[in-house]
Order: sequence, then C-alpha cells, then structure tokens
Amino acid sequence: MILTIENLRSRDEAQQVDYIGENLDKAFDEGKVPFLEHLLVLAENIVTELESEKLITRVFYNVSNGYSYIRKLSRAGKKDDWQFDQEILFKEVFYLRKAIQSVGFSEVERERQCQIYTNLGNTFSYIGRFVDALEMYDCALQIIQGFPMAIGNKGYSLFYYARATHNEDHRAILLHKARTYLLHALNFPTLLEGDAEKGFTELLDNIEKILSDEFKKSTLTLDDFKLSSYEPARNYQLWCLRHRLYINPINDLGAHTIASHDVLNLHSLMVKIKDPPIIIDYINLIKQEYSSARYFLFQYDSGEEDSIPDRDLVLLDTNQYLLFSHRAELLKYSLRGLYSILDKIAFTINKYWNLEIPDSKVTFRTIWFEKDRRTLKPFFKDSDNWALRGLFWLSRDFFEKQDDFQSVLEPQAKELALIRNFVEHKSLKVKRNGPTPEFRLYESEDKSSYSITASDLQKKVLKLSKLVRSAIIYLIYSIDYAESTISKNESAPIILSRKM
Repeated sequence: MILTIENLRSRDEAQQVDYIGENLDKAFDEGKVPFLEHLLVLAENIVTELESEKLITRVFYNVSNGYSYIRKLSRAGKKDDWQFDQEILFKEVFYLRKAIQSVGFSEVERERQCQIYTNLGNTFSYIGRFVDALEMYDCALQIIQGFPMAIGNKGYSLFYYARATHNEDHRAILLHKARTYLLHALNFPTLLEGDAEKGFTELLDNIEKILSDEFKKSTLTLDDFKLSSYEPARNYQLWCLRHRLYINPINDLGAHTIASHDVLNLHSLMVKIKDPPIIIDYINLIKQEYSSARYFLFQYDSGEEDSIPDRDLVLLDTNQYLLFSHRAELLKYSLRGLYSILDKIAFTINKYWNLEIPDSKVTFRTIWFEKDRRTLKPFFKDSDNWALRGLFWLSRDFFEKQDDFQSVLEPQAKELALIRNFVEHKSLKVKRNGPTPEFRLYESEDKSSYSITASDLQKKVLKLSKLVRSAIIYLIYSIDYAESTISKNESAPIILSRKM
C-alpha cells in the first residue's frame, strides 16, 4: 500500500526512481490524488540522497508530472483552474526547469529531453506564456527534429496565439502554420501520448472551418520581404530575426524576413474625450527603449575590441585579465535598459487598470500583490485575461532583494538580480573569455565586486532580452483583450484612437 511506505531505502537508486515514475502514472490513471501527494513526498525526500545526476534529472521530471497530475485531477474544468496564482502550477514549472538546468539533463535519453521541453512548453502555453512556449517546443525539435508531441503542441499553441491577435494577417499566418504542424503530428498517431490525438484532431477541425480552402492550399511566402541594402542595417535585421527579437508575432515562426519590423502595437484604445493617449505614449516609450537596448546587445555581438572611445583612455592594469572596454559596457547598458522596461510595463499596468498603487511602489515583481507581497490583488485573481496571466507568470521569473527565493520561478533568477545590482550600484568585473592564469581573481572583502566572463554575461543579457520581448507582447495583447471587452455603450464620452 503506497500510503504506508515511509521511504524507499530498501531499493537501489534506479529502482527508487522507477518506482516513483511508474506509480505516479498509475495513480493518475486511477484518479488517486492522495497517492500522488504521498509519492511526491517520497520523491522530494530521495532526490537529496541520490548520487546519480541522471537519476536526479529523472526525479525532477517525475515530480513535475506529479504536480501536473494533481492539478488536472483537482482543477480541470473548474473555475479555480483559471486562477493566476497557483502553487501547484509554480511547482510544475519549477521542477521542469530544474530538470533542464540539472547536470544530468545531457545524460538522460533524447526522447526524455524532448518530453521535458514539450511539457514545459505545454504548461507555459496554459498559463499564458505562449511566446515562451514556442521556444520550448523548438528546443525539443532541435534534439529530435520530428518529435510529434512537440510538433503537435506547437500547432496547438499557435492556434491560441492566433486568437490573441487582432491583426488579420498575423492571425491567418499563425493559423496556417498551426494547421501544418497539427497535420504533421497526426501522421504519427502511435507516437502521440494520452489523448493528444483526439485534442489535435478537434483543433484541426476548428481551423479547417476558419481558413478558406484557397488559403489552406497556398504556400506562405514569408521570406520575400527585402531587407535593407545597407550592409550594417541588414546585418542587424538578420541578427534580430535569428534571435527572434523583433516585436512581431511572425518572428516567433522563425527568421522570416517578413518579420523584420517591430510592427506590434495596440489594435485600438478607447479614451475619454480630451484625455491624452497616455497608454499609447507608454507603449511607444517601452518599444523605443527596447529597440535601443537590443541594439546595444547587437553592437557588442558584432563589434570589435578596438572601439573609438577606448583609444585615448588610460587605465591601470591590475593583472586580473579583466575586460575594460566600450564594447563590454554595451552589455551593461543593455542589461540596465532591459530591466528598466519591466518596471515601465508595471507602471503601464497600474495606469491602464487603475490599480492606484503609488508610483514609488510600482515594480514588475510586486504590482500583482497586496502589501504583504503574497496575497494576489482581487482584480488579478478574478481575471480571465490570458495574456495578462502570462505577464503575471513571467514576473515570477524575476527576483528582488525582499523576495523569499522559493517564490521565484526561475532557478537562475537570483544570480541575474545579483548581476543587475552590481552593475547599478557596485563593481561588475567582466573577465576576458578564454583561459586565464591559475591564480584566483581577488574580490573585495566587503563584497563590492562580482566577476563574470564576457560570454556568460552576453548569454544572460540575451536571455533577458527575450523575456522582455515576451513581456511587451503579453502587455499589448492583454490590453487588446481588455479593450475588446469594453462596452461600446459606456456612459462616459469616449473616442476610439487610431490604429497604429
């Protein structure tokens, strides 16, 4: 009897992990939530004792599945399934990320790696992080190109991405691609798990009714848009497309030249007569600052060590192999700019939804909560705004000094926050890439400096730029959704702003 088992120490490591995985699946099939809860306790106990890194990765995957099973059995189809802040969802995502970032991830079977990425994509899509979901599916497809569950779920996510947009051209392209992915996945029914085949088929039938026969038969031409003839500008466009950094939904389909513009704007905005379009001003500022921060990162990525600002600059050599250069500062400028955008997004949320939070108290991490930083504000608790839900969950990727780290969704969030703090207030030492002498770089005793290689800092800033891009897209779509629900018979005099 599972509920009577106190520990699994009588089994070897592999048997313990197998027992957890097999019985979690069995308990889910039988609908036994108490069994699932007890198995999760056993799993979280054994993971601290395992020596095999591969087995630790498998346990993280199993634990995430367990929380997913409990959520589906307890909440699926019920009103509280839509609640923004769910501890069970938090753990579901957290343990999948722990699995991906674990040492043993590279040692588990390629199919298991694909399953982990696909599961994370599915959960991201469910919580409204549909942009980030597509990246997870693509990570799976980089491991196994034709992995049917990733392909089918990518089509599933694109369908709902299309529903979020008010741009008819974007919607048609996203639906066309969704249909292609669903058809491909359904060609391999024996490789689809659970009720995926049924779900993919039903969604495909829905798309078939939406798209015209002529459009379904057409071949999308997404790469016939001419890029700049000026080589530096073209290189920048290609770099943005390759990293999927344009504020353009079509860029999430790949490096297609048609997506080489930051075209996404509010579909429309209703304001009181004589009121300035403040929200549009905020969106414009956010997009402009993002474009500049993104360009700083590009300049670092494509620049040369010998920059003009450095040529007449005389510095003392401390023999630490540090990188003091204008190019290194570009990474810091980019990081600063990207972080500041997040608080501007929070400021926009505060103004648009009239949350009445004092400006000095507005931050991206805390705007969702009451003063205790734990209780969700009633407005968000009862909201059915999918993109706003995604924005909330994206905020959980960030860490602030006052946070309990266990409340942060991204395992590496604390380090990124630490780097930001040293960039803003102390000394961030950017080390040169490549081998350095064996002696240790000295750090000040008062912890006023922090060291990181240029390549590591570049990766973190690139990741941050992707997160901020996602946040901007979620913000725009969340306001679009809110605008679509406003009654056209409001008593206050209002006008419809022009489309941008």
